[in-house]
This record gives sequence, C-alpha cells and structure tokens, in this order.
Amino acid sequence: MLELEHVVKHYRIGGGDPVRPIDGVSLSVAPGELVVIFGPSGSGKTTLLDLISGVRKPDAGKIVANGSSVTEMSRRQADNYRLHDLGIIDQADALFPRDRAIRNACLKLWLTNRRDAERVVLPLLLRLGLGDRLDQPTELLSMGERQRLAIARALALDPKIVLADEPTANLDKRRTGEVLALLRELCSERGTVTLIATHDEKAPDFADRAYQLEDGHLSLIRSDSETRSC
Repeated sequence: MLELEHVVKHYRIGGGDPVRPIDGVSLSVAPGELVVIFGPSGSGKTTLLDLISGVRKPDAGKIVANGSSVTEMSRRQADNYRLHDLGIIDQADALFPRDRAIRNACLKLWLTNRRDAERVVLPLLLRLGLGDRLDQPTELLSMGERQRLAIARALALDPKIVLADEPTANLDKRRTGEVLALLRELCSERGTVTLIATHDEKAPDFADRAYQLEDGHLSLIRSDSETRSC
C-alpha cells in the first residue's frame, strides 16, 4: 500500500514568489492498482515521484509505503527502501553504454547478491522485445530499446512499488501500447503498487485511476472500468 496524506513541497527561486508543485496532495494506491498522474512537463510529476522515493523530503505531510514512513527514513533506510521495495523507471535510464544489455538489466539483482541474475531477468527482456539484443552493448541500442531495458532493470527484483517517470517517452506508438500493457499485466500479476507520471495521453487507458496534477493539486479525471482498455 502507498499512502500520501496532505503532502506539500514548495520551492523559492531567487527572490520571487514560491513555486508550489505539490501543495497538499493526498493519494492512496493499493497493491495491484495502476494509477496514472497526468500532466505536462513542469507540472510537478517528477517532484511527486522523488518525494515518494525518498530522494527529497516534503515540507509537510506524510508518505507511508507498505507500513513504513518514507518521510521519517534516514538516508541509509531510504537507500535500502529504493533498492529493495521500489522499481524506479526514470527518464534518464542511467545505463552503462559499453556493457551488454543483459548485464545492464541485472544491476539491481547483483546489488542484492543474486547469482542467478541473468536467468531471472531474461523473461522480462523477452517480453519487452529485447530477446535479440541481449548481447549488444547498450550504446548500440536505439533510445526505445534503452528505455525498455531500463524498465526490465527496474522490474527485475519484483518490487512492491513501481514508480515510472515518462516510461514511454522514447517509444513509438506500437511499443508504447506494449509497454503500458506489460506494466498493467505485471501490476495485476504481482500485486504491485504502480504509479506512472506521464503526459502520454494513451497511458490513462491502462490505469485503474488517472489524475491530473495541476497547481499542486490532484484531480480525478478517469477511474476504474472507465479507463481499463486491456
């Protein structure tokens, strides 16, 4: 379970008025639910994911993930939480360009001393259409292939919560649908809390609920049977 209660994050740039990307956000996402946070670039979506992941601290409010208070975690606890409990799919995929694709996908598994890392991650890579690219250096992959590789790495450790920041930004229309369908399928199969921040208009079609983030607040735009298309 992921729960946010009246979460606030403001910034002040220079001597101007404060920027209020997150201004009292409350949200609850249950295991097996996929929720989309929809909005244009600069609306605060990435800030919200950073707060949930413990990268940043809110100015006010509470964030609870699987019974643990993210807002009260020490730096070491937050690092452990991101490694074991979260699968983070970032816009910046942070892959090693000269290493093989399959080795890039194994990183989080190796960090937890999994000796069978390649065997564990292989089914995900196949489902993401990378079966013929396993031994290619990442620098030779297309941007879309790199994005799918980053998704495989994030999901390899079977996280309890998946945070996806523009996961389809570098994908063509066909791959966009395939990746969203896969995230939807894995969310249901594994009972994963999945939160996607995006401006992709197709994403809400795969969600249990979709919200617009605007002026620091969430507003429900579509829900449940109205959004499900797969």
